[in-house]
This record gives sequence, structure tokens and C-alpha cells, in this order.
Amino acid sequence: MERPRLAQDHHRTVIPRRPRTVRFAVALGLAFAGSLGALFPGATRAAEALPAGLHDYLAHPSFRHATWGVAVQDAATGKPLFENNAHQLLKPASNAKLFTGALALHALGPNARLATDFIPTGPISPRGVLHGDLILHGGGDFAFSARFFQGSPTQSLSSVVATLKRAGLRRIQGDLVADDALFNGPPFGHGWTWDDLQYDYGAEVSALSLDDNVLELECAPGPTTKDPVTLTAGPGASYFTFETQGLITTPPSTPRRVQIQRQAGSRVVHLSGSLPVGSQPWKDSVTVPEPALYFAHRLREELIHAGVRVQGVARRDPGARQRLTSYLASATPARSNTGRSPLVLPPPISIASPPVSALVTAMMKPSQNLYAQLLLLQVGSRMPQAGDLPTEESGIAALRAFLDDAGIPRDEVQLDDGSGLSRSSLVSPSALVALLRFVDRQPYRESFLDSLPVAGRDGSLRQRFAGTPLEGNLRAKTGSLRYVHTLSGFVTNTAGRRLVFSAMLNAYAPSLSDPAGPSGRAALEGLVTRLAQSNFPDSP
Repeated sequence: MERPRLAQDHHRTVIPRRPRTVRFAVALGLAFAGSLGALFPGATRAAEALPAGLHDYLAHPSFRHATWGVAVQDAATGKPLFENNAHQLLKPASNAKLFTGALALHALGPNARLATDFIPTGPISPRGVLHGDLILHGGGDFAFSARFFQGSPTQSLSSVVATLKRAGLRRIQGDLVADDALFNGPPFGHGWTWDDLQYDYGAEVSALSLDDNVLELECAPGPTTKDPVTLTAGPGASYFTFETQGLITTPPSTPRRVQIQRQAGSRVVHLSGSLPVGSQPWKDSVTVPEPALYFAHRLREELIHAGVRVQGVARRDPGARQRLTSYLASATPARSNTGRSPLVLPPPISIASPPVSALVTAMMKPSQNLYAQLLLLQVGSRMPQAGDLPTEESGIAALRAFLDDAGIPRDEVQLDDGSGLSRSSLVSPSALVALLRFVDRQPYRESFLDSLPVAGRDGSLRQRFAGTPLEGNLRAKTGSLRYVHTLSGFVTNTAGRRLVFSAMLNAYAPSLSDPAGPSGRAALEGLVTRLAQSNFPDSP
């Protein structure tokens, strides 16, 4: 996943007083149209024959084993312009994030902020010594990430360290205690597969997340054959143990391949393979087990580096804040009844996230799965039944209620997670178009539209449609899984009509059925290019 630099504001502090490479089968712009015409006879017919032309396009033999679902409407009136399997349930891939982003803006509000609280469990002396532990209570904020700090992981915790020092902390006699109890349930989304979990797009979910819950790695070959490979890791490398005996420098003519293996729950990372002499460094990442503990581990290192002495260790204790609150509530009356002074602790130190609108943009533009799942859990944690259900289930319940508000049939949206990484999620093109039209009429409309990738400009569309009439025109969410390709959003045609569309291509494997056919990505590009080139002022 690409890691764009975001222009949104960073954390705001409150201190109390005292997946992949794809191939192109067709070119873009005019070259694209020409190639498309060669691949699909009739694809460059007069634009006013749009429905017939699209039916011919979707019926091409290259797609004979696949399923197309397409819905196109006038964005202003909702008048249907074209449909093909519009109400059929299909795998949405990352188009599921459209529902998650809309739900977050609808339920939380675009200006809301998420709080991470740092709670002293003892008094702080005039010299800044905390006589107790410091609880790190996660609020689901994922902006402690290099994405929000010009790509620099060394800055991810800078706001936390600066805030704690401004609060007067100079020494912590106790531990740093990570409390990620806000979300309950498995650390992965429902329907995620085991082979997702080693890669950055399948990182564990936690109410305390840091640097997208992955650690960046770089391996460089030695100067001569059989020399050791040099491994460089980002901040937090001490959280892991690296075994590199199986990774060697090989002659220049040998293949360049590196494999990473980390068993579930283990902090031991095995690297094996070969790097030829003179080859470029190999870069990848490893996912972090127990992200909340990793957060505390990293913060302890950063505090010590900044001159704040931490005598205790980093540890994870879900529910630590709740137990502290319960203890204070029970102990204070007892002390008062005996004539002793009530227990009084320093108030929590809070750090607020960027606004939800910025969080949704950070999720949507690069299609970040962790962020999407965390936004779903954030909404779920605020539902009345949150304590009785896994938070993900509570979030899905909130989504169903949102569908009712939006007038979208529940039986056309069967989502199991917030990201679309789930292989069991199903959505119809019609439901996606209905969602887009609903959001287009809401007070948070601009926040949602600003979150969508823009063709040729940013996000997952940054390198697509550049130099064509779609550049800066198409705003849409991409989606891809194996054999699944989706694209949904808005585009204005040559007659100035704003169209809302969803195109879903499932079970498409050109390498098996038609090696000469277009890639799934190119197939979607061909369809949306036709929509943009249409010039009909009134639908047929």
C-alpha cells in the first residue's frame, strides 16, 4: 500500500490544569480507446448508444467465465442509465470501505476526535516523579503513524513524548501499562485468511496502534559472495528477535528473493533467501504481534531517549483503567469514613486525534485495511450493546441501522468486516450506488467526497488516467482481491452530466481463460472511460 503524505493536522494535545503489481492490457486516453476498440469490436461506437455499447463490452468473450455487475445513475436525479446484474451480490473487495467511511462520518461526525488517555496511578511530585504506573488507555486513534508525519516513523510518538514532558513528567517509578480494552474480540477481521496476516494489509487490530502495526525492514547484500546480509529495521526493532542465518549474499547472476516468516503471536522473525552482489536493497515489513504492548515498548524507548527515566517495564493489561476507576470509587468512601483524606490522583493527560474526516481520508485514499477496521470498531464500541457483543459485531449492527436510515435494502449488503479484506462479504452494485447518492445529500458530503481517490492525482488512483479527460474528474474507490476487481464513484461526462456508478467484476482470471484479454484493472478502466466519453444529455 502506498503511503501518501497527508496535509491534515496532527494530534491535538489536552493537558489538564495541574496488496500488488498488476499488468496493463490497454493504454489510457486516446491510446486506451484505440486499444480497447481492437480488443472489443464496437467499443468506440457513438457515445449516444451507451447502453448497447456497454452491453457489447460486458459480453466480450474475455469475460465469459466472469460476472459483471454494473449500475449507473444520474447523480442528481437518481434516474437509472444502465444496469447489468445491478442487484446481484458480489464480492466488493475494498469498495466495502465506502460503507465504513460513510458510517464513520454519519455516526461520529466529521469534526469528532478520538482521545488516547495517559493516566497516572499515583501522585506526581514537584520534581516530576510519578510514584506509580502510567496507564496508556487506547481510544482507537491510528494517527500515531508515519503517514501523518511526512513518512517519518521517528515522529510517530513525538506528540506523546512532548505532551508528557510538558505535563511535568521527568521520572516514572512504575510501568507503562497498555490498556486496549476499548475493543473486544479477535485482533483480525471476520473472514480474513491466515495468509493475509503476515503482510501489512492484514496487520492486527488494536485500540492502541502505532505505525500501522508493522515494522519496516531493509536488507542489503554484502560486498562479496557469502558475506552476511545487512539488516536494518525501523524504530522498535528491539521488540523482535531476528534470525538471518538463512539469508545470504549470492553471485550477481542469481535470483533476488527474500522470505519472511513469523508464527502467529511470536516475536521471532525468520528471514531466508538470497541477495545477489550489487543488487538494490530489499525492502518489506513484518506485522506486529500484540500492537498495544508494542506501543508501550516503543513509548518507553522514546521517553528514555528524551530524558524521561522509566524504571518499570512495558506491559499489557486490558481493563487497567476500569479497575483503577473502580478501586478509586470504592476506596475513597472508605477512607473518608475513617477520617483519612480521600484518594486524589492527577487527572488523565489526553491526546486528541485529527478529526474523523481526516481519519476517513487517511483510510480511503490509500485503501488502508487497518484503519477501516478500526473505524468500524470505533462506531461499534459506542453502540448500546457494545459490552455484550464482540465489537466488530456491534459495528456491523450499527452499519445495518445506517443502511435503514439510507434506505438501502439490508439484503443487498452483507458485510463481515470494515475493510473488504473478508472473502465472505457481499454487496450489490445497486447498493453501492444508493450509498453514494445518499452520502451526496448529507451534511458531511464534502468530507466524504474529499476522501475519495482522484484520478491521476492521489491515493490508489494517483497513477491511473493521468493525461486523460478523467484526470481530476473521476473520484472513485478502487478494490481488488484475487479474481475480484471493483470501482465505484462519480464521473462527469462530456455533456456535463454527473454520473454515479459502481462496476464490479468477479471471478475474472484472464491468465487462465484468455491470456490476451485485459487485466481486471484495465477492464474497469475501459468501462469508466466509456462513461466519461458519453455525451447524452438525457438518458435513453
